[in-house]
Amino acid sequence: MPNLARLNAANPSRVFAAEALGAAEVFVNAVEAGDYLELHPATVQRFAREGVIPAHPVAGRKRRHWRFLRSELAEWLRSRGQESPDRK
Repeated sequence: MPNLARLNAANPSRVFAAEALGAAEVFVNAVEAGDYLELHPATVQRFAREGVIPAHPVAGRKRRHWRFLRSELAEWLRSRGQESPDRK
């Protein structure tokens, strides 16, 4: 998966607007998660569907939509940064 190479594992400290304002952590959509991960939203949704990134499905719809917690995405990025280079 070539898109995994684009992930910015060296800088998981980017902040969402809600967190910058001191609000409690909220779920974000694929567009906001894509901005954080530096991936296209369609790639974020595909990774969620495939179980590559931590995601939470929104039930009750024919097509599945996903929501993401920034803390889980940041932890996932940190864990990706600790892997050996040949596995990326």
